[in-house]
Amino acid sequence: MINAFLSGVRQQVVTEAMARPLPDTPYLRIDTHIAASLMQKAIRRSEIDWALKAGQRLFDVQPARFWRRVSVTLFEDVGLLDKQLALDTLTCAPRRGASPVCWSVAAHLICRLCEATKTQVANNLLHLGLYDLSEAEPMVDFDLLPFADAERWITGNTATTVQRAKAVWQLSGIGCSGQVVQHPEADRERVLSILSGLAGDPVLEIIAREGLRLTGHILPLISVLEEAVSQEKVYVTAAADPMPPEDLIGGLPSWTFDQYTWPGKSALRRARTECPAIAADLESRATTAEQRFRALADAHFEFESANLARRVQIPAHTALWRRVQALGPHRLPENAAALYEALRGDWEAYQALRSSAVENL
Repeated sequence: MINAFLSGVRQQVVTEAMARPLPDTPYLRIDTHIAASLMQKAIRRSEIDWALKAGQRLFDVQPARFWRRVSVTLFEDVGLLDKQLALDTLTCAPRRGASPVCWSVAAHLICRLCEATKTQVANNLLHLGLYDLSEAEPMVDFDLLPFADAERWITGNTATTVQRAKAVWQLSGIGCSGQVVQHPEADRERVLSILSGLAGDPVLEIIAREGLRLTGHILPLISVLEEAVSQEKVYVTAAADPMPPEDLIGGLPSWTFDQYTWPGKSALRRARTECPAIAADLESRATTAEQRFRALADAHFEFESANLARRVQIPAHTALWRRVQALGPHRLPENAAALYEALRGDWEAYQALRSSAVENL
């Protein structure tokens, strides 16, 4: 029955895609790693032309990677404000026994993801679960609890949403490491069952399962948890985040190159010592070169790479986002603003370093 339902959804998307005229997309011959970065950031910024150019390159050369990146982007940067969009996207990804969809269908979905109102709430919950000590302290002995007691952190009403998300993370065992300790009885199927009961919506259960199948990431489960427990279902018009100035570097937008690309990482490493305002700020907050890099890279990601052109204006989501901007490796609420100010002050110098790194590829 589920397969028949998914086939019906898939066919509807194909029909809609065939009726939608798409712009001609000049073929972009770039490295697939760069293409994946460009596509995701273009979706965040609702830059349809760039998203289509990068997406077509990735779809053509590495289709499996294309669908995984689209699915991760859905949960990380778009969210479940439009459950039909989420279901349509996941249904069109490769499935056993189903023929692959053509580029026109994939392009149609990219356009819809660009046009959607977006939230990064799931990613923000994970970030705070990692770095907010006030959220972590009450859960210090979480991994010592029997599963049934640990489950109450998810199903009860006393834990914060960050703590409930961290409980899902630890009980699922998906990607647990470092500051997130896997519960000894971790069982993703039991966690999926818990979320299904909380959501009370079969579509959300499908989204959780399909999202997990395609990404192997905890993000789909956190997205469904947040949707299930959220009290704010009505939101006002989306608004754009402040965007720092952009340049074309090697024919691509400068925001393509963040810490997860080689040129972006190289420029950030040089910025630690070659950009005076950044260097002075980092010297005051971290003791090793690697710590200074982590502080800068994490702040830069929030400053430029994580920006959304259509961010939903839900107060609870905005509050989490503001907390994320002030928390991260070697960054505290009381000094976070200084690092952002240093980035603004040295922006032209940093762009020059980034341009140099791209030219040396």
